[in-house]
Amino acid sequence: MTEISTALAGMSEPRTMSPATCSEDGLDTVQWRRHDGTIHTSRASPALLHKRLWETEPIRRGAQYQNRRNQHGLYYWPRTRQHVWYESALELACLVELDHQGKALQVAAQPFRVLFRRGASAVYHDPDFFAVHANGDQVVYDVKPAARINEKARRQFAETARVCAEVGWRHEVLSETGPTRTINLGFLRAARLPRCHPPSEVFVRLLDIFDAARPIGEVAAMVNRRHPRAGDAIYQALDLASPSECGPGSGSRLRYHRHHDLGGGTALRLSLGDVIEWGGAEYVVAAATGSGMLVQRLVDGERV
Repeated sequence: MTEISTALAGMSEPRTMSPATCSEDGLDTVQWRRHDGTIHTSRASPALLHKRLWETEPIRRGAQYQNRRNQHGLYYWPRTRQHVWYESALELACLVELDHQGKALQVAAQPFRVLFRRGASAVYHDPDFFAVHANGDQVVYDVKPAARINEKARRQFAETARVCAEVGWRHEVLSETGPTRTINLGFLRAARLPRCHPPSEVFVRLLDIFDAARPIGEVAAMVNRRHPRAGDAIYQALDLASPSECGPGSGSRLRYHRHHDLGGGTALRLSLGDVIEWGGAEYVVAAATGSGMLVQRLVDGERV
């Protein structure tokens, strides 16, 4: 027993470094955590555009304690098939919103710490999310309830936006959306999982059915209900077909979640709903099998 205790006492936990709380040289600086727990520091400059900051470990995590009021959890991001950390119900709602919009390909939570230069109106700031969009944009997101954006928060966001402009990042502040939209997207989010992808014949049938507005019950009756996940397929099609506004009276324009640019000799594994650019035109994958796929041409985002 003594030998075991001595051996255990000689073992140490991997050291996790803590980020700085002010800039040591008085210049704008960015710190991020690597997978081994070490902290890397770099000047805020366009060179950061070439760092894979969407693959970093969270620079910090919220405290875990009993009866805490904020909601912590993990959100499944279908494009990377990984989970994204969130620490409030509003952050979860914003992740669902970004996922539905389909522009962000990769997302990291609490990606880095920004240490502001000497004389700035704030000392440091930890943005909530960092995302890489399909068009190549790198976007820093802050999440804050609109009612809590006070003068201190505005100064902090202004300094963050200034540093983002130095690097070449975009900066956006996300707050609450309309309650109807939040409820609708929450209702549809479960159908975004890969297991809900319908087979080709069901998807093609759904494309025809959704050409006209119909109640969900009528759509279910028109789809091959012998398919074990026909209901999931319907909800996923609703998510794909729901407009960006997702509100009363808005148009019925399809939204797509991934975007590919095909060059010569490029081989890609495509899924239903993916958009392809080829020969100056856009096509959407309407059906896919192991041996081939059916695509439909898009004009201004609409199938023709």
